[in-house]
Amino acid sequence: RLLDYIDTTHVHIMINGKIVYKDEEYSLSALAKHLLGINYGVAGPHYFKYKGEKLCDLRERIQNKGGNN
Repeated sequence: RLLDYIDTTHVHIMINGKIVYKDEEYSLSALAKHLLGINYGVAGPHYFKYKGEKLCDLRERIQNKGGNN
């Protein structure tokens, strides 16, 4: 299940790749686990979207595009 309901006005991306959500710093995976209320490992990019595209799909598309040059 995707976590589309997050109010992005409270999410900030840090230079170190971490995310600040409600004044707490997380990795994508840690934030997904926190919001889902689970303790087992997850792949964070599978739970978030940017402009309607899952982050895992976006990363794959960019990597594939870069390999074609």
